[in-house]
Amino acid sequence: MKKWVFIIFTLLLFTMKTGLAESRSGSKKENLSDRTKSIGQFLIDGIINSRFKKPGWREYFMPDRFEIPPASLSSLPPHPRLLTSGQLYLSRSRINKSPHSKWLNLMKQYIQSQQPHPLVRENAKKIKALSFLYKLENNETYLSQALLYLNQLPEAPKILNLEGGRPAEGWGDYLESADAIPDLCVAYDLLYEDLPVALKKEIKRKILDVVQQLLSCTPVTPRNNHVTVFMIATASAAITFEDVNEFLLINNQELYNESMSYLSQSLGLIAPDGGYGEGPGYSQYILQ
Repeated sequence: MKKWVFIIFTLLLFTMKTGLAESRSGSKKENLSDRTKSIGQFLIDGIINSRFKKPGWREYFMPDRFEIPPASLSSLPPHPRLLTSGQLYLSRSRINKSPHSKWLNLMKQYIQSQQPHPLVRENAKKIKALSFLYKLENNETYLSQALLYLNQLPEAPKILNLEGGRPAEGWGDYLESADAIPDLCVAYDLLYEDLPVALKKEIKRKILDVVQQLLSCTPVTPRNNHVTVFMIATASAAITFEDVNEFLLINNQELYNESMSYLSQSLGLIAPDGGYGEGPGYSQYILQ
C-alpha cells in the first residue's frame, strides 16, 4: 500500500513540474517538458520495478549474514574507555575553537531546551550530553544534573506483550529500552570515577535487567532493525560493565559474542550494493 501511495505522489509531483515548465519556458518549452517527463518516467519505472518490500521469511531464517570479526574483551582499558585522559586534555584545549566551540554550544542549547521526559530514552540523551559537558568544562553543575537523572532511573519495565513494556513511559517497549542503553553506557563510562559506589551498582543492575529482557525476546524477534538496535545495546553493556555475570547468567565475553552473532544476522539484510532489505527509510540502521 505504501509503495503505491508513494508512486501516486511522485506522479502528481512530476505532473506539476511539467506544467510549470510548459508555462515558463518559452522557446525551450518542448525540450524542458520532454526532459522532465523522461526523468519522471525513469524514477517511476525504478520504483515500480524495485523490491521495496518486507524481506519476509529472510527475517526469520536469515540465509544471509554480515560476518563480524571476533573480538576479545579480556584486556579492556580502565574507565573512561571512550576518551582517554590525553584525549580529554586535547578536547578541552580545543573547545574555544571552531568547530569544537559550535559543538559545545549545541550541547549546551540541547540540555537547556530539554525538560525531564517520561521516557528513559529521551532522558538518556540529556544525561550523555551533561556527562560530556562535565568532562570538558569540569563544571559541577553538569555533574549534579546528570546524577539527579541517574538516581531517577526506573526499574526494568513489566513485560506486557511481545513488544515489551508500555510504550512512551519509563523504559518503554523493547525498542525504546534498547535505544536508551548506549547513551546510558557512554554516561556511565565518562562519569565512572564520579559516581557514588551504591549508585554505580544500581545503574549497572537496572541496565542489565533490561539487557536480560532484550536477550530473552530476541530469539522470537524477526531479524530486522529491532534486533540491530537490541544487540547494539547488549554489546554496549558487555563493553561498559565489569562482571556482568553479577546480574546475568553469562559473562562479558559470552554476552558480547551472543550480541555479535544476532547482529550479524540482522545486518544480513544489507545488500551487496549497500541497500537495506526493509527499504530506504531504514537505512539509518546500516550506519548505527
